[in-house]
Amino acid sequence: MRRSLVSIVFAALLVVRAAAYVAQTDAGLSGASEDRWVVQHPYESKNPLKRVILLGSATVGTRSGKAVLIVGCHPDDGGVSTVGVRLRDGGMGFDLDAFEGEDGAGTHRKLLTFALSDSPPIVRTVNGSGQEGNEFELDFEPSMPELRRLLSSASAGKPFILTLHPPSGKGPVLVMHFQLPADNGALKIAISPCLH
Repeated sequence: MRRSLVSIVFAALLVVRAAAYVAQTDAGLSGASEDRWVVQHPYESKNPLKRVILLGSATVGTRSGKAVLIVGCHPDDGGVSTVGVRLRDGGMGFDLDAFEGEDGAGTHRKLLTFALSDSPPIVRTVNGSGQEGNEFELDFEPSMPELRRLLSSASAGKPFILTLHPPSGKGPVLVMHFQLPADNGALKIAISPCLH
């Protein structure tokens, strides 16, 4: 009896801890703003990951929803940066399931296009993963020139538009639109450890 009570208490503590972890790592995304970068340290441990988030929009045909741009830097191992978009309203009819996991369509084919300020469009691969609450996240590791372009004064205050093409080549594309803030100081602070 005592052993089962200890097991129940332990299991309850694990559930509470897991819920707190999910809340801490994801709830901060709700603090995103459309007009300024919000800096976050999403993990309570000594994990050095920093990220900045920015609220934007996503459209598929006539459907629209919210999106959060996430730019992160993990300074360990020489500095690894990521650019991601969390889609808040599901896929809005777009087949995001096709992009799920390491075998997703976007990991083998260049189906993501993005443009920074007046630079030519960049076409690349992208990873995808389902998230809690009907959300989906797309992300990629930018090249150093792409990261520097994002940080440049030429990109500050300009639109950042990402377009995801369906793997079938048929149907509407998913367009994610963000207006980069004119003040990119918070972005530079968060990402500078990953510049090399």
